[in-house]
Amino acid sequence: MLLLTILRLFFRKADGVPAPIGTGLMDKVATGVHHALYLVLFLLPVSGMMIVLNSSIGKAILAGDPTLLPRKFSEVPAHDAHEILVTVLFVLVGIHVLGAIKHQFLMKDGLISRMWFK
Repeated sequence: MLLLTILRLFFRKADGVPAPIGTGLMDKVATGVHHALYLVLFLLPVSGMMIVLNSSIGKAILAGDPTLLPRKFSEVPAHDAHEILVTVLFVLVGIHVLGAIKHQFLMKDGLISRMWFK
């Protein structure tokens, strides 16, 4: 996921960002949601790597033995951060989808077609 996020940022920089449709509060919310999505999509794999490095998951994977997996991750703080980030990601994706639906069906401003590859 981390590699895909980095690639997406690379192509977004190369293609440019579409101009905002308006100048109101909703454009600022949309920008904030996009920035938050990229931040969460960067932090999630990092926290996942920290879980693997700070628990017995790596040993279980290398041994191919699921019985080595920890029953609880209470000793791994990165697991708590990972769970919170997953919840935040679900909320942000929900807001993003609602915004896309609003633009496509209520505002009918062609926003979805502007998001396509150039």
